[in-house]
Amino acid sequence: MYIIPLLTLWRGLPLLSPSRLKKDVTRLDSTITNAVGHNITLNLEALAYLYSRVPFQIQRAYQIATALFAKQQSTTPITPAQLQILRLLDEHGHMMQTELSNLAGTDKSTAGLVLTNLLKQHLVDRHTDPEDKRRKRVMITESGQAALAIAKTKQLEAEDILFEAMRPDQREKLMTLLERLADEQPAPHTASWLMRRCLQAVEAHLSNEAGLFGLTLRQFCALHVVFCHPGIGEPSIRKLLGYEITNATLVVGLLREKGLINAKSGTSASRKRYYATPMGRDVLLAVEPKLAAIATEFVRGFSDDDIAHLQRLLGQLILHHGDKVKAPLAAFAQVVALPSWPLPPAHTYVVEHRDALNELNNRAHRQKEPA
Repeated sequence: MYIIPLLTLWRGLPLLSPSRLKKDVTRLDSTITNAVGHNITLNLEALAYLYSRVPFQIQRAYQIATALFAKQQSTTPITPAQLQILRLLDEHGHMMQTELSNLAGTDKSTAGLVLTNLLKQHLVDRHTDPEDKRRKRVMITESGQAALAIAKTKQLEAEDILFEAMRPDQREKLMTLLERLADEQPAPHTASWLMRRCLQAVEAHLSNEAGLFGLTLRQFCALHVVFCHPGIGEPSIRKLLGYEITNATLVVGLLREKGLINAKSGTSASRKRYYATPMGRDVLLAVEPKLAAIATEFVRGFSDDDIAHLQRLLGQLILHHGDKVKAPLAAFAQVVALPSWPLPPAHTYVVEHRDALNELNNRAHRQKEPA
């Protein structure tokens, strides 16, 4: 239903002159290094755009914090989401699932999934509300309280490891900036708690924004990588975005179902080469400015110096712990070394380089598929 307007939008944009287009493509090629697949090279400028997004950085930092927390636990690990639920039940006493999900800042289905796992571990229990037999209330068990006490200690240990490469003043600065982003009052919050709250705020922004064509942040990033690296394989998508295999396969599959990317050759996912479809290109062109606006709104009230400081501190954390997670972010070290990094929230990439990228995609489609 939206294909024709988007195609009109794309075609209605001013085109670069042939000489300017050739110059832009040449410049684009000059910033691309290190092969990431058969005849596929790494576009550092495109990745600098993604890696500069504060939501992307927080998502990655939270991934690291979660991995460090899990590593500190010798028994069955409690996830940060489970720890949050246990904390709330311990502090507020028994409550209904709706109340719990509201306090946690998450939807009922997500809270329900977390509770199901906690019930299996006998860390929480459900009982009938004496005032209304139709309602169930949730409470923390003695085992849950014991597990919570251990988990709190382990999380503090994980936090110290998370910030081990930072000076105390840098750690304090990052925590202050995260508190502002999460709209939390200064308190003894953990970094993972604040990161989780920030991500929930981003999701709220995305869900309230029209015209995103149902794209999640992960789907947008994957579509962006495919369009800027035509012919890329799924393993390389995982490496450039730091996605684990299951997540990457799910995201790529959803983009294919939506008709935004297609695959060529190969019988397995690892052998397939992915390209953005014309509709995928047009959706990307339409969505990118909207996400730039959301990113700008997300840091509203921050000075340019604060934004750059936040980006650099998160970048420092991500760079230091690059090997602490199962899915490494392969090109991050190269990107943060670029003179242009970090880029401001309002920056766009596909819109700015649309003609050069379109030419690169056309060229990739004309190339003979690898044997």
